[in-house]
Amino acid sequence: MGYSSTHSEIRFTILPHRQKESESILSAYPNPGTEILNIQLNVVGKTSQIQIIDLSGNKVLTKNNLQNNNGILSIDVSELKSKPYIIKVVTDKEVKQLRWIKE
Repeated sequence: MGYSSTHSEIRFTILPHRQKESESILSAYPNPGTEILNIQLNVVGKTSQIQIIDLSGNKVLTKNNLQNNNGILSIDVSELKSKPYIIKVVTDKEVKQLRWIKE
Protein backbone atom coordinates (compact mmCIF):
# COMPACT_ATOMS: atom_id res chain seq x y z
CA MET A 1 0.00 0.00 0.00
CA GLY A 2 1.19 3.39 -0.87
CA TYR A 3 0.89 6.45 1.24
CA SER A 4 0.30 9.83 -0.31
CA SER A 5 0.31 13.22 1.29
CA THR A 6 -1.03 16.45 -0.06
CA HIS A 7 0.00 19.90 0.97
CA SER A 8 -2.43 22.78 0.89
CA GLU A 9 -1.43 26.40 1.06
CA ILE A 10 -3.67 28.94 2.70
CA ARG A 11 -3.05 32.62 2.13
CA PHE A 12 -4.67 35.46 4.00
CA THR A 13 -4.25 39.19 4.31
CA ILE A 14 -4.40 41.10 7.56
CA LEU A 15 -6.34 44.31 7.07
CA PRO A 16 -5.93 47.35 9.31
CA HIS A 17 -8.50 47.74 12.07
CA ARG A 18 -11.13 50.30 11.23
CA GLN A 19 -12.98 51.97 14.03
CA LYS A 20 -16.71 51.51 13.96
CA GLU A 21 -18.77 54.57 14.72
CA SER A 22 -20.07 52.82 17.81
CA GLU A 23 -16.57 52.26 19.24
CA SER A 24 -15.16 54.61 21.85
CA ILE A 25 -11.76 56.20 22.11
CA LEU A 26 -10.45 57.51 25.41
CA SER A 27 -6.94 58.82 25.96
CA ALA A 28 -5.24 61.10 28.46
CA TYR A 29 -2.12 63.20 27.98
CA PRO A 30 0.43 64.07 29.01
CA ASN A 31 0.93 60.78 30.78
CA PRO A 32 2.60 61.14 33.19
CA GLY A 33 1.35 64.69 33.74
CA THR A 34 1.74 67.51 36.24
CA GLU A 35 -0.75 70.41 36.17
CA ILE A 36 -3.21 70.06 33.28
CA LEU A 37 -4.74 66.76 32.20
CA ASN A 38 -6.10 66.64 28.67
CA ILE A 39 -8.66 63.93 28.02
CA GLN A 40 -9.47 63.07 24.44
CA LEU A 41 -12.98 61.70 24.15
CA ASN A 42 -14.79 59.97 21.37
CA VAL A 43 -17.27 58.02 23.42
CA VAL A 44 -20.67 56.56 22.75
CA GLY A 45 -23.39 58.62 24.41
CA LYS A 46 -23.45 61.98 26.12
CA THR A 47 -20.56 62.45 28.55
CA SER A 48 -22.04 63.16 31.94
CA GLN A 49 -19.13 62.74 34.34
CA ILE A 50 -15.38 62.28 34.64
CA GLN A 51 -13.96 60.89 37.87
CA ILE A 52 -10.34 60.68 38.92
CA ILE A 53 -9.89 57.83 41.39
CA ASP A 54 -6.78 56.85 43.32
CA LEU A 55 -5.73 53.22 43.42
CA SER A 56 -7.32 52.83 46.87
CA GLY A 57 -10.69 53.51 45.25
CA ASN A 58 -11.14 57.04 46.60
CA LYS A 59 -12.69 59.60 44.23
CA VAL A 60 -10.33 62.56 44.38
CA LEU A 61 -11.89 64.68 41.63
CA THR A 62 -15.26 64.64 39.89
CA LYS A 63 -16.37 66.82 36.97
CA ASN A 64 -20.03 66.91 35.92
CA ASN A 65 -21.93 68.39 32.95
CA LEU A 66 -18.83 68.67 30.83
CA GLN A 67 -18.23 70.98 27.90
CA ASN A 68 -15.53 69.77 25.56
CA ASN A 69 -13.53 71.43 22.81
CA ASN A 70 -13.59 69.15 19.75
CA GLY A 71 -13.58 66.08 21.96
CA ILE A 72 -10.79 67.31 24.28
CA LEU A 73 -11.35 68.21 27.92
CA SER A 74 -8.71 70.00 29.97
CA ILE A 75 -8.77 69.54 33.75
CA ASP A 76 -6.59 71.28 36.33
CA VAL A 77 -4.95 68.50 38.35
CA SER A 78 -2.26 70.60 40.05
CA GLU A 79 -3.75 69.90 43.51
CA LEU A 80 -3.54 66.10 43.13
CA LYS A 81 -0.75 64.16 44.83
CA SER A 82 1.94 62.52 42.70
CA LYS A 83 0.81 58.93 42.18
CA PRO A 84 -1.16 56.71 39.75
CA TYR A 85 -4.87 57.28 39.19
CA ILE A 86 -7.76 55.80 37.27
CA ILE A 87 -9.69 58.15 35.00
CA LYS A 88 -13.30 57.05 34.68
CA VAL A 89 -15.59 58.52 32.01
CA VAL A 90 -19.30 57.94 32.48
CA THR A 91 -21.78 58.46 29.63
CA ASP A 92 -25.44 57.64 29.32
CA LYS A 93 -24.44 54.50 27.36
CA GLU A 94 -21.13 53.24 28.78
CA VAL A 95 -18.30 53.60 31.28
CA LYS A 96 -14.65 53.76 30.17
CA GLN A 97 -11.51 53.76 32.32
CA LEU A 98 -7.81 54.28 31.85
CA ARG A 99 -4.75 54.60 34.03
CA TRP A 100 -2.96 57.95 34.39
CA ILE A 101 0.07 59.01 36.46
CA LYS A 102 0.49 62.38 38.19
CA GLU A 103 4.14 63.37 38.60
